[in-house]
Amino acid sequence: MFQTRVRQVIRFGRYLLPYLDKEVALLAGRFFSALLGLATPFLARLTVDYAYNTRDLSVYNALVIAGGVIWLVTGLLGVIRQYLETYVQQMVDLDIKRHYYRHLHKLSLRFFQTRSTGEQMYRSDADIQGVAALVVSTIPSVLVTAVQLVGLLAISLWLHWRLTLLILAVAPLFYLHAHYFGNKQRAIFRRVVEKSQVISAELQQAISHTRLIKAFGRERAEVHRYVRRLVERLRLGLERTRMTIYANITGSVLNTLVITGLSYYLGYQLIRGDLSLGTLIALSLYLVQLLNILKSLGGIYAGIVVHLVSIDRLLETMDAPIEIADAPDAVPLENPRGEVRWQKVTFGYDSGKAVLADIDFSARAGETVAIVGPSGAGKTSIISLLLRFYDPWAGQILVDGHDVRQVTQRSLREQIGVALQDPMLLNDSIRANILFGRPGGTDEEAQEAARLADAHSFINELPRGYETVIGEEGCNLSAGQKQRIAIARALVKQPRILVLDEAMSSISSTSEQRILEGLASWGRSCTVLIASHRLSTVRHADRILVLQDGRMVETGTHEALLAARGAYYELFVDQLESGAGKAGIAQAEEASHVR
Repeated sequence: MFQTRVRQVIRFGRYLLPYLDKEVALLAGRFFSALLGLATPFLARLTVDYAYNTRDLSVYNALVIAGGVIWLVTGLLGVIRQYLETYVQQMVDLDIKRHYYRHLHKLSLRFFQTRSTGEQMYRSDADIQGVAALVVSTIPSVLVTAVQLVGLLAISLWLHWRLTLLILAVAPLFYLHAHYFGNKQRAIFRRVVEKSQVISAELQQAISHTRLIKAFGRERAEVHRYVRRLVERLRLGLERTRMTIYANITGSVLNTLVITGLSYYLGYQLIRGDLSLGTLIALSLYLVQLLNILKSLGGIYAGIVVHLVSIDRLLETMDAPIEIADAPDAVPLENPRGEVRWQKVTFGYDSGKAVLADIDFSARAGETVAIVGPSGAGKTSIISLLLRFYDPWAGQILVDGHDVRQVTQRSLREQIGVALQDPMLLNDSIRANILFGRPGGTDEEAQEAARLADAHSFINELPRGYETVIGEEGCNLSAGQKQRIAIARALVKQPRILVLDEAMSSISSTSEQRILEGLASWGRSCTVLIASHRLSTVRHADRILVLQDGRMVETGTHEALLAARGAYYELFVDQLESGAGKAGIAQAEEASHVR
């Protein structure tokens, strides 16, 4: 266990390497300040035994000047040390956060689906700050304290070895005290952290779902739940405070007993004439320093065990396996035509439970292929595999003949424009949201994409046009408007492959028709994949694939599939019955030359 902890601390200690010169200077300043602290009691002894007793003014003046110099140098070193420590700690904190955040974005969607947002927010802030403090301040302070302890022991043994050995005999009591209360505080701190991240996650969720809470009249319930969580954390905080008070009281009693015994013994030695007054003063100061160090070991130990909790939590994320990684020999996907093929693909999210089985189809470059089926049939899973959010259990997904596992993820996704049912918009301007799909893009490109997505007109009607800030998750827009902006964001990339996954579910039929006509007349060659349960969206596709229970059961054009009167026909009839009724069915069949 100890070796594991050492390796963990060394691992994070590597973040100090870019600032090693400053950390060395900081450590040297600490050591020098500690040495100066050891000199002060000795000056007090010289002042009493030599300057006062001999009435030697020159010696007295020299000792006063020496004391003043030590005070000035110690103060100056303290200022420099404080600045260096703050600088290095903030830089290490920044580097750990950068590495942590970079790793976080390499993790698969599966990782985030099993963990709360609040948990990762807490780890990326408070936990990292604690670890940075550990490697920059706490560990070096342990080294300095050890050196200071050795120096104090050497001087105290020289001045009065019997009394020093007596102090060392009771030293294990200080260690046992620190160890006991340190472990208690670590357990409580872990519970406080877990409760804090639950509060953070629930608060983030409540704020982002304010509309839902108001719609269901859940404001009072949410306030009660939030306050209840705060009270639970308050109780844990009070428990931690009580433990700290117990530690302080018992430590104070132990320290008082030792100091009282020490003072009596030194006074006894002075009265008997075995000690000079100067030696008594110096020895008292040294032994008090020694006791203070022994007491501080408890605080240092408690600080270390608390920071070790943060290390455990960070490593849980930083050591999480990267499920979807570029192959060592992965190559960039350059200038693809946009031909996509799913070849005998089987996939599932949970072991032994496939959601897709033997999916085999292709989309030629420039072709529009639609995927339809009831909810849960596997439409979104097919899209997720193309984007390589997951890897299939069996089979291959090929883009222009390249297995997506053999090309870099970045180059693959750069060629794909995606619009999902959930638009996932940023709390920023409409322009920034559209150009999120094309960093560095121009206003003209954003407007062209908005026109294709049938969004340009409503955007211009807003008070600030494209500079209008849309609020959290686009809360200032309607559902259809948000989806149109999401489609524009996908189109502004000028992708070779455009994916629309239920991307027009909240868009009116008129607007949907304009978008589809715009895509058909778009001057750029683009393979379009449409996943939808709304058949009006897919009826003009070159080919339609029908999924049921993760299997492809039919393929063909809209007219051919209606004529076959299979699964697609049943979906078609179900949607008409829920909308236009039987008259609509007859009209649709006549229009499609089915009858």
